[in-house]
Amino acid sequence: MGGIQSEDGNGKYHPFDIRPLIENGTIQRVSLEGDILELGRDVLDVLFPRLKLKPVEQAVYLQLYSRSYGHGLNCAQVSSSELCELCNISHSTVHTTIQALCAKNCVQLVREAIQHDPPIYRVRLASEALEYEDERPVSFTAVALPLSSSDQRVFTFAELYARAQSIHPTPPPIGIELPPIPATDVPPDAQPIPGKADSDVESRDDGGMI
Repeated sequence: MGGIQSEDGNGKYHPFDIRPLIENGTIQRVSLEGDILELGRDVLDVLFPRLKLKPVEQAVYLQLYSRSYGHGLNCAQVSSSELCELCNISHSTVHTTIQALCAKNCVQLVREAIQHDPPIYRVRLASEALEYEDERPVSFTAVALPLSSSDQRVFTFAELYARAQSIHPTPPPIGIELPPIPATDVPPDAQPIPGKADSDVESRDDGGMI
């Protein structure tokens, strides 16, 4: 299909430039009233069961969902190789799964891959895919373009994604903090444990044995 390009007074955009997709409203910002996890419950409890998505289709959709709505955008740019690694599936499985998600109106391919620039996907919410009114307001707004149409510099999805991450940063993983292990005093005249090899017995600085 090649890159989506638009004509203006200064010529065509570069094929990598995503400004045409922003100008025509394909790529938009998403504002949610509430946590994204609440919106995700519609995906898990409504979209997946209603459309009977297979486990591999669920896995691919969730990766696209995380990389779009997780950063305040309605689109994601992910390569087949990334999806292969993230979902632990083959390239052929990625291809057939994306086709299945598109056929079920869960995902829309808005721009195919161009050379080394990955494809861009429009990820549809449960209310969009199933065409019902969502009680939780979700508003889509135009992206404020940092460049004018006269600017010849290429504005890529990677730049937009980096800007979106700065506004909607991915929370760091929650680490598990283990309580400190209390020190145990060992008397200097402690004897080695019976049956323990001499090589396994460590010496204390004060001459005792552990």
